Amino acid sequence: MQASSLKKYTEQITDDELKFLKDKELEERQPYYKVYRLFTIASFVFPYIFAWYRAKDGITTAFSKIRFFTVAGILLFVFTFIMYVTYRVFHYKLQLDIKHKTKTIDTNKITGKTYVANSKTYHFYLDSLTKISIEVSQNDFYNFEIGDEICIEYFTLSQEYIGYY
Repeated sequence: MQASSLKKYTEQITDDELKFLKDKELEERQPYYKVYRLFTIASFVFPYIFAWYRAKDGITTAFSKIRFFTVAGILLFVFTFIMYVTYRVFHYKLQLDIKHKTKTIDTNKITGKTYVANSKTYHFYLDSLTKISIEVSQNDFYNFEIGDEICIEYFTLSQEYIGYY
């Protein structure tokens, strides 16, 4: 479906939204450090383990320092490259949102309504390209009809959903 784009504009985020964004960025950044530490350790442990297997097979140059540091360096480079690409693709946009301090407000039409009995939640389906469905309050679920317009807010670059009105 094509987004209605009746009104789509950006504005500055509030202090509370900035605090929320900084907390989220910090929370999502911590696993990158943990994984990178594990990759760094693995970069030096794997060559050592492989050297023991070569020594077990009777190879006299199994514990070559040049081979050890070459393999460790290659593994460290590969793991660093993987972490950098993953970080840039999945996390960097949150940092850019903090830097630019903007959010986008997008007006969309309600295309469907659903009540989920298992979780006792109410949802609207939207014609938005950013957010297909949103959870709404019971009051809003019964007050809005299909075809009505609703505004959603999200951080501009990361497209992290903030709320609706």
